[in-house]
Amino acid sequence: MKTKFLLLALLAVAFVLQCASPSDPFENPNMVRIEQLSSLHEQEYSVGDSIKIIYEVDLPHLLDSIVFSFEDKRIVLECDYERAKTDTIEVGISIEQPGNYEIIITAILKDGSEREAGSIRVIIDGPVRDDQDVYWTQGSYRDTLYEGEVLKLQLDNLLSNEGNKAVEFTMLDDQERVEIEDKILSFDAAVRDSGLYLFSVELTSGEEYDTLMFILRVDPKYHTLLTLDSEDSGSVIIEPQREAYRLGDTVVVRAVPEDGYSFFAWREGVMGYHDEMYIIVTEDLQISALFREGESRGCILVDGGSINEFMKTYAPQSMRPQMLCLEPVMYEDDRIRISGNVRIVIQ
Repeated sequence: MKTKFLLLALLAVAFVLQCASPSDPFENPNMVRIEQLSSLHEQEYSVGDSIKIIYEVDLPHLLDSIVFSFEDKRIVLECDYERAKTDTIEVGISIEQPGNYEIIITAILKDGSEREAGSIRVIIDGPVRDDQDVYWTQGSYRDTLYEGEVLKLQLDNLLSNEGNKAVEFTMLDDQERVEIEDKILSFDAAVRDSGLYLFSVELTSGEEYDTLMFILRVDPKYHTLLTLDSEDSGSVIIEPQREAYRLGDTVVVRAVPEDGYSFFAWREGVMGYHDEMYIIVTEDLQISALFREGESRGCILVDGGSINEFMKTYAPQSMRPQMLCLEPVMYEDDRIRISGNVRIVIQ
């Protein structure tokens, strides 16, 4: 991996700034408010582009200057009463190296103290290095996926390599969600992973190298849970009640029988035999429950013997519905082994 140094060039800095006079009334003269008017997030910029940052400012008379800083550069805008014309700041910045930059805004007061006034992040695409045999064919790669999805990219498809030279790929950033194996990049967006992810991959081929920035946006994934009531016998309640549930949410589903009925089993969407269950949302679901007339008969314990004989015993229509609870032992003359608790519903 080669060590690279960022070369940052400031081509233009222009501003108009109005400072409040000492006699201006302020509810709190020790506070500085800077409100960003132009949104730079996720906008595409290339090396050499002029990035304009426009701010509206409420300034108490104690303000001395405003500092815009990124990497090792600082742009200082002094508060000048005589030159001030408007209440906005416009800063023009040109960055000569691709990358992901955070521009921090700081207010400097007359007493020398500093107040943080926010920050913005800009992404600079690199140039296409078509002056060499092997190079990435774009300045950056951008994509969008949902929580819970996996993005797989064949890296060979993102570069030019007419001579079919040997190429190696190296991650330049510590990103636990990314893995490169056999020239395939995998990005695993897990539960609650929404946000913007930036990382760079370097290709090397002999003495040639090139770097590509990946900009991936992970959006939240939502699912719907629909409950289907049984006619006149009972209903299903979900708590908390929402129009949609985010991937990974935990909810409670409860089967509520009507008078004269009892809960028997879940029919759809939920596995289990308790009338109240906790589930983790991973997909769209329709949830329904099975109710029977009269009091619940509970679960008939089966501990060895013949499963078929038990099913025949409780198969007559007059005894349905019924539930057999099989314990983890041997059945059918030791020919069938049950390793966990099993429930058999006879309807």
